Amino acid sequence: VGKYVVLAVRRSPQRLARLGLAIAKKHAKLAGDRNQIKRIARESFRVRRLDLPSVEIVVLTRSREKKSSGSRSKIASHGV
Repeated sequence: VGKYVVLAVRRSPQRLARLGLAIAKKHAKLAGDRNQIKRIARESFRVRRLDLPSVEIVVLTRSREKKSSGSRSKIASHGV
């Protein structure tokens, strides 16, 4: 994914893949920027949803200073 976007992925008990979005105002100050990130993530997920295994994917923004935490189930490095 990008420099400031992280995907947290884990198995889902449901049959279809699910998407969650956590776009922090702290990392994308303008509402238009946050909305654009969400639109791109939703559309990318929508196009690929039926090809994905049953997983839950959360799109997160992170700050420039911090490294991503190791407590996530799995960090995917490919686009959704």
